[in-house]
Amino acid sequence: MQEIPTKLTGFIEKIDRVKEFGFIKTDDGREFFFNFKSLRGNNRPSEHAEHFKKGTLVTFFPVDNSEARKQKETLKDRAVEIRRVSA
Repeated sequence: MQEIPTKLTGFIEKIDRVKEFGFIKTDDGREFFFNFKSLRGNNRPSEHAEHFKKGTLVTFFPVDNSEARKQKETLKDRAVEIRRVSA
């Protein structure tokens, strides 16, 4: 049986609009890499990356990146299905 990933919450810590990637930091200090393909609108398909900026509160699903880290030590776990948290 496959384990269901747990949704996490964090803040966008860094975002690079030119290279289309960024990092999310959780309250417990873990950091997750994301690329713009993982950004999702909150039920609005027209919502794009410009609505995400440093400090934006988001939810996401973590993806274990340990296999890739064996090749390159600096790789972090990835975040997918990233959505802004409504205020």
